Amino acid sequence: MKKAFTQMTWSIIDNIITQKFGSKAARIFRVVRTKKFIEQDEIQREAMIPPKEARLFTYKLLEENLLLIKSIKKSGGMGPSKPIYLFYVNQHQIARDLIETCYKTLYNLTVRVIQDKEMSKRLMDKELRLQLVIDSLKERGESEEAIQEISETLTPPERESIKTTKMRLKRLESAEIMVDEMLFLLQLYLHYHSSNR
Repeated sequence: MKKAFTQMTWSIIDNIITQKFGSKAARIFRVVRTKKFIEQDEIQREAMIPPKEARLFTYKLLEENLLLIKSIKKSGGMGPSKPIYLFYVNQHQIARDLIETCYKTLYNLTVRVIQDKEMSKRLMDKELRLQLVIDSLKERGESEEAIQEISETLTPPERESIKTTKMRLKRLESAEIMVDEMLFLLQLYLHYHSSNR
């Protein structure tokens, strides 16, 4: 189980990096992850990315705390020791940071859903009342003309606004589900790794 959640977490991290920074940054991240500790020059060689781009993406990942840096003193014989900077990945730290980001994202999504519902409450209520009236007219066997006349009380711009709002709420709901699934997997990863240490 532990191995499965580790792989799923790596997959989540890779996907996030690819979406946010692109495939070259994801390649750099995978190189650092594979090599454990690696110097900047080795990163560009291993990832087969031009030096300027490799530095740019490496430092972007460093800024976002997706890569970490460790300084080691290297003695050069008789002269003063020269520091070597090694890049590495700390999966536990990234998972904790992503969990925090997931909570913030869920909060923002919830606030956005509430705001959207409040902004379109009047129209949604009008549509609901109209649908109830139409349903009761159909039950009583009223003519199609009467039903059509009642349904036209909702103007085309109002219908378009309702349609747009419903689509936006559906997208927000699916985003919330995706973030919730990611949060669940990351929490399981941390649970299995903290209990088995």
